[in-house]
Amino acid sequence: MEDIVRNCWKSILDKSQTGVIKDELERYAKNFDWFSQGPVLIVISAKRPETFLCHLLGEAADDVAGTEISAAMAAQNLMLAAHTFGIGSCCITGPLAAQEALKDLLGLGKRRKIVCLVVLGYPAEQPEAPLRKPVEKIAKYIA
Repeated sequence: MEDIVRNCWKSILDKSQTGVIKDELERYAKNFDWFSQGPVLIVISAKRPETFLCHLLGEAADDVAGTEISAAMAAQNLMLAAHTFGIGSCCITGPLAAQEALKDLLGLGKRRKIVCLVVLGYPAEQPEAPLRKPVEKIAKYIA
């Protein structure tokens, strides 16, 4: 899997222009090929909406079907459950640039979409939780 993702990002970089943007993209792409070093990698996928729903709703079909959102919530629940057992996790989406090649490797059909990858392992350290913004700064109350 790592080679598929690395080759995909190499292809993207090869098409990029030189300069600051390419340099930044190269730094960005280096974040996406380490995942296979984790002891466990879970691929979270979702079924695409039924054809009739796509025909009726167009691009809104994904939102209405909710399968991607349900898969993302399942990933979050998986990560929370892992945390209770002292297992660290990281949800990553950068490798999805190679979505079709990864689906082929995993034998996922056309109606499935990879939503994210979750890497699990025992953390080397336990950092302190970051400070949270007050609710008033991130939520809007509508009366």
